[in-house]
Amino acid sequence: MSVTVTKTSKNTLLLIHNSYSYTIDRKTVTKILWKCAYSRKYSCHGRLHTTSNYEFIKIVGGHENHVGNSRCAATRKYFEKLKPESEQNHTNPHNILTQVNIGVPDEVRVQLPTNDSLKRNVRHWRQVTTTEPTPTTIDFPVIPTKYHQTTRNTIFFSERYRSRFEQNVIVFALHIPLIYAMRPTVLRPTARAQLSGDQMSCDQLS
Repeated sequence: MSVTVTKTSKNTLLLIHNSYSYTIDRKTVTKILWKCAYSRKYSCHGRLHTTSNYEFIKIVGGHENHVGNSRCAATRKYFEKLKPESEQNHTNPHNILTQVNIGVPDEVRVQLPTNDSLKRNVRHWRQVTTTEPTPTTIDFPVIPTKYHQTTRNTIFFSERYRSRFEQNVIVFALHIPLIYAMRPTVLRPTARAQLSGDQMSCDQLS
């Protein structure tokens, strides 16, 4: 009896057999013991055993508290195709959906989320794989290049320098004629006065 092995949204293994989904319960030297993916939600006692190579051995227990989803495997395969395409192809989300939807049966497409939801998934997956790590201290060496550009490919001015007090200062601005400066270890009244001076000097940049 054939089984389908795929992955969940959290990148853990998911096995599908006869419209029921299973996640790994535990492993032995020669076998993998799977439990129903809804074992906690529905207190389901359905179990399945496979070899270490995911070859079906037997079913243990039944799924008395819920029914299976005959389209689960097909929709999982769709997302398995959509996610890597989103990460590798940097065209707009609409074009990616158009490409991935080629050849997808209508009975699968009607089970998918709306196009707006799928596009949000595309943008989220891209953000996870392309976002630069957030600096953990003020002494990071340079501002990452990706922080100089918005998601709409708009470049904004950014500069980092040392003040006369040897403190790190980061200055950045958009199309608005205003400079924002981040200074560590500056008291609030002093910061307000310094920021006011930055706003006044910004007229020279416009």
